[in-house]
Amino acid sequence: MSRIKGAKTLKDAYKFYTDELTEESAFHVDYSVYKNVCVDFNKLICKYILEEAGEFELPYRMGTLRIKKTKMDYSNKNHMRPDWKKSKELGKRVYHLNDHTGGFRYRWAWNKSNVVTVGKKLYSFYPTRTNKRELASLLKDKDKNIDYFE
Repeated sequence: MSRIKGAKTLKDAYKFYTDELTEESAFHVDYSVYKNVCVDFNKLICKYILEEAGEFELPYRMGTLRIKKTKMDYSNKNHMRPDWKKSKELGKRVYHLNDHTGGFRYRWAWNKSNVVTVGKKLYSFYPTRTNKRELASLLKDKDKNIDYFE
């Protein structure tokens, strides 16, 4: 995926944060401190969503983030994901059946049903690769039994 032109970054948020502050203000911090606070906060949110099956409500009525659980549809191959490694080994198309999760698929989901923003369909949420891999490792770990929402 290519980088979106005009997308806002953490540096833009820092500039917005420091616009109204003076250097003498108790709330004025360096960018490195600001970045570390944001990174730690995001890690806490992800940990809450992943390990406690939580649902995080975004501020300003921007919806909620959670892990969504859906039953797999085996009747339509277009809804199933190919297992490319096994397909290459066997010489024919093989699909993931998700037996380790009882036939359920899990994904990060942003619920925008209560969002009051113009053009909300134009916005999307893509979790980082790290968070996707963390979800996969939690689902494969037999010691952890986390039940997410359907």
